[in-house]
Amino acid sequence: MIPLRQLTRAQATRTQLTRALAAGTFTVMAALGIIAASPAHAQTWPAKPIRLVVGFPPGGPVDLLARAIAPGIGTKLGQPIVVENRAGASGTIGMDTVIKAAPDGYTFGMGTPGGITALPHVMKLPYDAQQINYLSLVARVPQ
Repeated sequence: MIPLRQLTRAQATRTQLTRALAAGTFTVMAALGIIAASPAHAQTWPAKPIRLVVGFPPGGPVDLLARAIAPGIGTKLGQPIVVENRAGASGTIGMDTVIKAAPDGYTFGMGTPGGITALPHVMKLPYDAQQINYLSLVARVPQ
């Protein structure tokens, strides 16, 4: 590991963020139906604040990343992004909230791939993991 003092300012900021986020890769998932929004609906989207559900507690790495990206995305879209923590069961409670939300394109979820890909194999989930539409990789951090 390279000490921060030996890095450029940009590298140090990236390294600090990476260290602060701990481990894992974070992915944003869209609620079922976001891609199938009608053309008329897409012209006016977003007309209200967007909800970003984080399946982990406030102050954790996933929450910090969600709160770091929400203002910039909200500014670009012209609507605020409201980060809502629904912690528990390794992100299952938050993902269940996203999947059961109205498919209107205003609810997104943020989670970790381990919790999404591994959990269906080790426990019964209140949803089918095939219902998750992956939208974007947000960050990749070392394990």
